[in-house]
Order: sequence, then C-alpha cells, then structure tokens
Amino acid sequence: MNLLQSSDVILQKQKELQEKRQKINALKKQVKVLESKELSILREINNIDYQLDKTERELSNAEARLGEAQSNLLVLTNQLKIMERNLKNRSLNYKDMLKDVFKENNTHDDIWQVFLGEKSSFDFLAIPYYVRCMFKIEANRLKTIDQQRREIAEKRKEWEEEKKRVENLVEEIEQKKAYIEKMKSEKSAYLEDIRKQKRLQQQTIATLERESKEIEALINKLASDKVAKAKKGNLSWPVIGSITSGFGMRRHPLLGGAPMFHTGIDISASYGTPVKAVAPGRVIFAGWYGGYGKLVILDHGGGISTLYAHLSRIVVNLEEQVSEGEVIGYVGSTGLSTGPHLHFEVRVNGEPKDPTLWLK
Repeated sequence: MNLLQSSDVILQKQKELQEKRQKINALKKQVKVLESKELSILREINNIDYQLDKTERELSNAEARLGEAQSNLLVLTNQLKIMERNLKNRSLNYKDMLKDVFKENNTHDDIWQVFLGEKSSFDFLAIPYYVRCMFKIEANRLKTIDQQRREIAEKRKEWEEEKKRVENLVEEIEQKKAYIEKMKSEKSAYLEDIRKQKRLQQQTIATLERESKEIEALINKLASDKVAKAKKGNLSWPVIGSITSGFGMRRHPLLGGAPMFHTGIDISASYGTPVKAVAPGRVIFAGWYGGYGKLVILDHGGGISTLYAHLSRIVVNLEEQVSEGEVIGYVGSTGLSTGPHLHFEVRVNGEPKDPTLWLK
C-alpha cells in the first residue's frame, strides 16, 4: 500500500469511527431517557405497593368486621330460635291451662288474645283470685319473653344490615385491590420492557465502543506506518561522520568484550560538533540517563522517536518543538563512552530499528 492509498484508508476509517461515535452518543442519550423512564416507573410501582398495602389492611379490617357480624348473627339467630321455641312451648302450655279453666265459658276468642288482655268475651272476674294471679304472673312472663324475642329480632336485623354493608365494602375493596394489582402487573411488565430495551442499547453501545477502539487502533497503526514510510530513508544525518559501530550484536568495548545488542549506531565526530534534529519533533526527554550520559529524545509522531546520546551539552528543553536541522546539543563523551562520538537511535513504538535504513 502506497502513501496515497494509506491516506485514503485512514480517511475512510476516520469517517467510520466518527459515525460509530455519533451512534454511541445517540444511543447513550436514549439510554438516559430509558433510565429516566425506569426511575419514574419504579416510583410509580413503589406508590402502587403503598396503596396495595393500605388496601390489604382495609380489606383485613373489613373481613374482621364481616366475621364479627357473621358471628353475632349466628349467636342472635340461635338465641332467637331458643326464644321462639320457649315462647311457643309456654304459650301452648298456657293455652291448654286456659282451655281447662275457661271451657265452661264456651268462648271462641283466641285464648292468647284473652290472656294478653287484647280482647275478652267473658267475665274475667268470675275466675278465682289466686287463679287470676297465677295467670297474670304467667302472662307477664310471656310478655317478657316476647319482648326479649322482639329485641333480639331487632338486633339481628341490625346485624344483618351491618353484614350487608360490610359485604358490599369487602366487595368494593376487593375490586379496588384487583385494580391495583392489575395496574402493578402492567407497570412491572412495562418496567421489564424498558429494562430490556436499556440492556439492548447498552450491549449495542459496548459493541460499538469495542469496534471504535479497534478502528482507532487501526487508524493509529496506519498513521504510524504512514509516518514511518514517509520518514524511512528520508531522515537527515544528525552529524556528519562515519559509522564506527553498527546496529545489532557486538562486543561491548567497555564491558570486557561482552556480547551485547547495540540498539543504534555510533557516528564519529569531534568534541563539540553541533548535533541536529533529523526531523521536526517534540522534546520528550532532555537530561542525564545512565550509560547514555546526556541524552535528548525527540518524538516525531506516528510512534517514531530518535535518541541522541553522550552529548557534552544540551540546548533544548522538555516539550520544546524543534525543526529539522535545528541544533539540540553538542557531541561529547558523557556516560558509558570510549571517546567523543554520537550514539544515535531510531525507535518505532519503542522498538529499536536500524538507523541506516532511515537516514538519507
């Protein structure tokens, strides 16, 4: 791929990256809207739960009232049955007694009506006094029983009305509860739908972000390769001189001839010779660095950097922008050095490369 083709691919990938980032931003806005809806629905469900709890308490109280009404009705119904049975039995007994006493009077009046004093067709005074007293006492007893029966019947009627009211209330509350439960079910289903949409959006965002990172990495690589191709074989020489030690394995002259990998080239030059930047760049290091002595490192972009070591003096500052051919220091012999020379390196993404392939 030539430089022109590389530029076209980079532009295409940058456009693709921009489109994906726009999609990501749009999806993130949608997620925020969904999160807002989710929060709103959660609040509604929380309020529904409160209403449901309140309704269940109301229903529990109403059912307790209904139970009380049913219990009281049962008791009063039993009492009323007993009263009516007693009243009937005593009435029959007393009617029989009255018939025996009044059979000589040949009356056709209802004995009970006579007994209660509602009407009479004979002379009640003709009955002996003690008999009259006995029947009056019994009549009062029957009246008392009948009055109690009437009172119980009235109470029973009241409790029947209460039971009916409470039954209607229970039905009303149950309908209300059913409505609230239905509303909660609908809101919960809607909430799950919102959460499903949000999960899908988030998954799409994650996919787009991963793809964006891959495209970004590819763009950086293409840009780095483009810069490397543009600069490879086109860098100016930092100093004019001959190469005294090449790139690759060698025996180190100061370490007992130990075999070591030489990460750059040594260029012979007299002490104080100006050292120049091989291409425009930014100073990312300027100072002392172990065996390199006084060192300057320039970043040329695209992952390409150059190193200038063993300088006697440095004349640039950190983060300073320099031009091609600009003096950055002077040849020296600082650090681990056998004499005045320039140790020069070219690195691509931190990896040392043979400088002779990059210099003009």
